[in-house]
Amino acid sequence: MSDKRESGDHKDVLTAALGMLLFIILPLLAPKGYYQLGEYKSVAFLCTGAAIIIASAFCALTGKEIKCFINPGNAAGWFLFYGLSLCLSTVFSVDRRTAFWGAAGWRIGFVAELVSVICCISFIHYFHWDKLLQSLFLSGGAVVIAIAILNRFQVYPFSFMRDGEGYFLSTIGQINWYCGWLSVILPFAAGLLFAEERKLQKIALSMFCFIAFFSAITQGSDSAFLFIGVLFMTLFLYAAGSREKIHRALSVWVLFLAACVIAAVILEREPGIFAEYFLNHAGMALRILRWKGIYILFIVSFAGMVYTGLPDWQGGIRRTEMKKSVRGEIFIRNLIPVGMVLVSVFLLAVQVLFPEIFTPEFGNNRGIQWKAVSDTWRSFSPGRKLIGAGPDCLNYYLRNYTEYAAQIHAFFGENIVAAHSILLHRLFTTGILGTAAYILLLASSVRKLLTRETTMPFALVVLCYCANGLVSFDQVMNMPYVFLLMGAGLGLLTGEGIIGTEHASVKKACIEF
Repeated sequence: MSDKRESGDHKDVLTAALGMLLFIILPLLAPKGYYQLGEYKSVAFLCTGAAIIIASAFCALTGKEIKCFINPGNAAGWFLFYGLSLCLSTVFSVDRRTAFWGAAGWRIGFVAELVSVICCISFIHYFHWDKLLQSLFLSGGAVVIAIAILNRFQVYPFSFMRDGEGYFLSTIGQINWYCGWLSVILPFAAGLLFAEERKLQKIALSMFCFIAFFSAITQGSDSAFLFIGVLFMTLFLYAAGSREKIHRALSVWVLFLAACVIAAVILEREPGIFAEYFLNHAGMALRILRWKGIYILFIVSFAGMVYTGLPDWQGGIRRTEMKKSVRGEIFIRNLIPVGMVLVSVFLLAVQVLFPEIFTPEFGNNRGIQWKAVSDTWRSFSPGRKLIGAGPDCLNYYLRNYTEYAAQIHAFFGENIVAAHSILLHRLFTTGILGTAAYILLLASSVRKLLTRETTMPFALVVLCYCANGLVSFDQVMNMPYVFLLMGAGLGLLTGEGIIGTEHASVKKACIEF
């Protein structure tokens, strides 16, 4: 066996080991139940990330050439902008130790951000996103989702999950953490199902998407419907102009409606098997499940799926439609990221300039958080507005902001470390520079990921994560995975990583990154 082959084998083994740590062990890790769960998961991720960094450095040093990553003419330039903004914010932070390592129990500081970015770069250039990694990711996700569904129906595989109200879900932790993680893996699986053509793989992905949708609508968080809405909006926009793609988008939509119908039947016939917390707190989910029109919508959507799948398409019509589809895809490829930037800026401006439109009780008391963060940010000096308070340093100000400290303590009973809005949190902690770099980095990556159907699932991950982040926060079970998957998708476009031999044509048709 040649040295080159042995080197490749070694890298494959290493990639599989890292995939096992990231996709199986980390999501299921709960050494002391929910006690310091965020701390343990964060430290575990940082250790795994360090292993990825060391492995990437080894690949770079032992390779025939070290690829130049930074090219200001494409998306990679935004990584440099993003990294520099994080460095500035950390160096001039109000609490350098917290900014560097992150707040205890949270750890989304400079180190976590840096490790996430390096993991992204590593999967662009050195590690292959292959069938094994994809299988590990979905397998680990299936186990977590299955446990979450059992938890929702008051079945607790692990004793530490029994908290009396059914508030916690799975091994991820509390409901916001779980929803953030679901906003990453569910869109990815839905995108794979949309792009998949092989029957057995479609069946397996359909089963996964069904249980994931079922989990999303029964876990009780309204923010789940934000990313589900963005998921289907993107799928149908992407499918516009192609009857075949509309059929595939409808197939995913019907799975979501089927999950809603089954959950509605269970809720109507056996409401007692739901955890008490769900029955008392689930807002949007309960309204959807108690809406009788959900059955009609399912039937109509199913009929539309069957109709668009009928093989009565003439060749001339197909050719005309394909030309329209190509033009439409180019338009959508640019429309989605531009819309992403405009919506982000608009919503952030509303939160900062008009926080009074949100009542204190808005979004499970998010209103008081947003007003406190917005008012505090507006009191910053111009320089502080530009670079922020420092990664993970939000609590440093809020605990001393007497106007809101007592209210926040009354609502949450503890110090607050996140603004429950990713953009608002980043504006406060990394300033205008860091927030702009973050938005542009994600938007430019989405634009590139939408150029191929094989990488479209990775674009869905970024879009749905941002949608959920409008009312949620970065944590170890979503932010690092988004960067990693974003890098994996961009790696496919460079031809460095190919998902199986059936996608070998990507290498020939790749675009320059």
